[in-house]
Amino acid sequence: MTGNTYKDLSVILAEKQRVIEELKEEKNSLLRVISHDIKSPFNQLFALIQLIELEGENLGERQKEYIEKMYFAVISGIEMIQNLQDFRSIDQENLQVSMDRYDLRILLKKIVAKFQIQSRLMKVEISLKEEPAPVFIHTDEILFLKILEKILSNAIKYSPAQSTVEMAIEQDEGEIWIRIRDQGPGLNAQELPYIYEPFRTLSVKPVAGGGTTGLGMYIVNKISGMLGIRVQIRKVRSGGLIVSLRLPKK
Repeated sequence: MTGNTYKDLSVILAEKQRVIEELKEEKNSLLRVISHDIKSPFNQLFALIQLIELEGENLGERQKEYIEKMYFAVISGIEMIQNLQDFRSIDQENLQVSMDRYDLRILLKKIVAKFQIQSRLMKVEISLKEEPAPVFIHTDEILFLKILEKILSNAIKYSPAQSTVEMAIEQDEGEIWIRIRDQGPGLNAQELPYIYEPFRTLSVKPVAGGGTTGLGMYIVNKISGMLGIRVQIRKVRSGGLIVSLRLPKK
C-alpha cells in the first residue's frame, strides 16, 4: 500500500471514531435526561398517590383498584428509569466501591421492607427466613442492596398472585450464600446464557404486564463482579427460579 493509501485510511478511521464519540455523547445525554428530568415527575406522582390513599377513607372499591393500578404503573416507571441510570453509571465507570462490615440479616430486612408496597399490589408474599445470630459480611451497602433490589423485583414481577418469594441465608464452611426463590414460570433453558446481556428481552413476561428495560440482570452481574459475588441461576422443575449469591469468604 502506498503512503497516500495509508493516509486516506487514517482519515477515514479518524472520521469514524469522531462519529462514534458523537453517538456516545448523544446516548449519554439522553440517558442523563431520562435519569434525572423524567424521574422527578414519577416521584411526585408516587407521593401524590400515597396522599390520596392516606386521606381517601371514603374511596370505593373501584377507586381503590384504580389507585393500585396507578401505584404499579409509577413503581414500574421509576424502576425502569433507575435501571437506565445504573446502566449509565456502569457504562461510564462512575460507580465507587466503599467496603464496610454489615450484618447481612439487617440488609435483607431493609430490602424486604422496601418491597412491601409492590408485593402487596402483586399479592405476592415475601418470606425471609430468620437467622438466630448475626451474619457479618464486608461489602458496599448501596451496591449490594442494588443487587438484591433487581433480583427481588424480578422475582415479584414474574410471580403469580397468591404465591411466595422465599429468601434465605445459607452458611457452609466459611461460605455465605443468599438464595432467592420464586414460583413463577422460570426461563427457557435456551435463554439462560443470554440473561446477562444488556437490553435483552426474554419470552417470559411480567404477570401484571408492562415493559422492561432488559437491564436488571446485566446490572446484577456487573455489580456482583465489582463486589466479588458469584451469581448462579437455576430453574426449578416444579416451577420458578432460584437465584443464588455466593458472597466472598470471610
